[in-house]
Amino acid sequence: MVFPITSFVVSLLALFYFVLAVRVIQGRRAGSVSLGDGGDPVLTRRIRAHANFAEYVPIGLILIFVSEANGFNHFWLGSLALLFAFSRILHGYGMAFTEKCMLCRAGGTAITLGFFIVVGLWNIVVIASFFV
Repeated sequence: MVFPITSFVVSLLALFYFVLAVRVIQGRRAGSVSLGDGGDPVLTRRIRAHANFAEYVPIGLILIFVSEANGFNHFWLGSLALLFAFSRILHGYGMAFTEKCMLCRAGGTAITLGFFIVVGLWNIVVIASFFV
């Protein structure tokens, strides 16, 4: 079975994960830091952007996958999945590429959490219907 929405979003987010990893590597090389952040606040932000991405993206991708497998309307799921990808890219950009883009960080977080609520609840409703 093919899961085009999940496949596209996973691929898109994998590319941005690579970008965030490169930002950490560049910061470590610039500061000659092999472990940790070396007390550099810029490197700290880059490391946290990378880690935050790794913390939030997996649950979002799982929600997208199970929604697609459960037959969520492709237009709506595709729209929500792209919004989720945008939110994670926006948040990561705000942390790893700017000093204080609170709109990027707060907006990315708000959209991500909204996505979790909407898609999580939708999946609960769909699964609950099997038990009624």
